[in-house]
Amino acid sequence: MKKDYIYINLYSDKNVSQNSLKIMLKDNCNKIVFKGITNNLGKIKIPICDNELYNLIIYSNIIIIVPLIARKDKIYCVNIDNNKERKHLVTIMLMDKNYPNIKIEGGKMILWQDIQFQ
Repeated sequence: MKKDYIYINLYSDKNVSQNSLKIMLKDNCNKIVFKGITNNLGKIKIPICDNELYNLIIYSNIIIIVPLIARKDKIYCVNIDNNKERKHLVTIMLMDKNYPNIKIEGGKMILWQDIQFQ
């Protein structure tokens, strides 16, 4: 039985209908872990496994998908009134002292490069 929980705070600066907001949490295998309907924007308690990767899906006027790493007892705040598509940029820096051939070059990740022929 899952004993850890996260809390979701939904908020809106505009008059977004709070009636029947659908919330779904999917794990990294795309399996539904939690599915529920709420009538408030306050703390929504969702059972999780600590330090696991999930997709939080909120159905309001639009579908909002928030990838998150679940940390027990953490509160996640999500603004549900923005009707524009949201793109989150992610920066990844790879460092491995055992494999110096791993490089990121011009937006492409080069996992191996023969440096003897350069």
